Amino acid sequence: MKLIVNMIMGSMMATFSEGLLLSEKGGLDPNVLVECHWVPLVHRCIR
Repeated sequence: MKLIVNMIMGSMMATFSEGLLLSEKGGLDPNVLVECHWVPLVHRCIR
């Protein structure tokens, strides 16, 4: 089970980092992308 979760998390991190790189190359601020992505997740977990 742990191996499967680690594989999923690794692929998610690779996909997220590619998205950050693509946004930076497109002229967007990566910090804004991270904030827009993580803030709703944090609010969802707090409720």
